[in-house]
Amino acid sequence: MMPEQPNLNPDCAQALEALARDPLAPGAGVEAHLGVCLPCSEARVFLLAMEEAPAVAAPDGYYATLPFRILRKLPGRRAGAGVSPNAGRWLAAAAILAALSLGATGFFLGKAAKAPVVEAAQPKGVADALEQPVETPFAEADDPVVQLSDLSPKEAEKALKRLQSAPSGNAAQ
Repeated sequence: MMPEQPNLNPDCAQALEALARDPLAPGAGVEAHLGVCLPCSEARVFLLAMEEAPAVAAPDGYYATLPFRILRKLPGRRAGAGVSPNAGRWLAAAAILAALSLGATGFFLGKAAKAPVVEAAQPKGVADALEQPVETPFAEADDPVVQLSDLSPKEAEKALKRLQSAPSGNAAQ
């Protein structure tokens, strides 16, 4: 546990007493000690920081009219002050870049939408033949039930009777 009063050097104790009385003008001997002793000079700074500042002597209404006086000293605003002169140049540069980029993409989009040159050179009948779906010759036959819907009602009845009368081993054929 620390004692309430630390053991101080007699010079430091004398300097602290003088600083407690008047930290701004402690005396010549104390000033010399403050130049040598760092803790005492820090104590002086702390004491000066805790002092209350004297009230500022200002005439009545000084702070009330301060914003208007400052505004009077500022230069006046121009009518077109909202847009800087460089803004027009930047807008023109952006417009040129946008036009160039839209032109390039429009050019390539137009090329993609056109029919290929090879197809355009072919006769009309060949191009129509290319648009028809190509049937593969090696595809398996459709399911018999699907083929049943393509038959007329009489043919469907005949096929149904033939399937019912066929033996179970033959039905799979």
